[in-house]
Amino acid sequence: PLGICYVRRFSYQLFGPSSETAGILIEDINQLPQKTNATEEEIIAAGVTLDQIKSCVRQQIRGYVSDLNSVVGVMPVDAEEEIDAIMKQLAEQVSEEKGARSF
Repeated sequence: PLGICYVRRFSYQLFGPSSETAGILIEDINQLPQKTNATEEEIIAAGVTLDQIKSCVRQQIRGYVSDLNSVVGVMPVDAEEEIDAIMKQLAEQVSEEKGARSF
C-alpha cells in the first residue's frame, strides 16, 4: 500500500445515491521485479499478522503479498502509534471541504 484515498462523494450507477468511501492506493505489482515468494515468517517480520485463511501467503503475485483484504484480513502488529497518526490525519482531511484527497 502506498497511501489512503478518501472520496467525500462517490456515485456509481449501480449503487444509487452518492456516499463517502475510502480505499488504499497500491503499487502495480506487475511492474515490480520478480522475487521469491515471501514466507509466513517474513510476512510476520514485516510487522503484520497473517490473514485468517493465510491467503496472503498462497496468493502472492511475482513474490509479493497482495491479498490484504481477506474477510479476516492481515493486521499490523504493535503499530498503535502509527495507526493513531494515520487516523488523525484522515480525520483532518475528511473535515476539509475538498471532494477527494489522497495522502
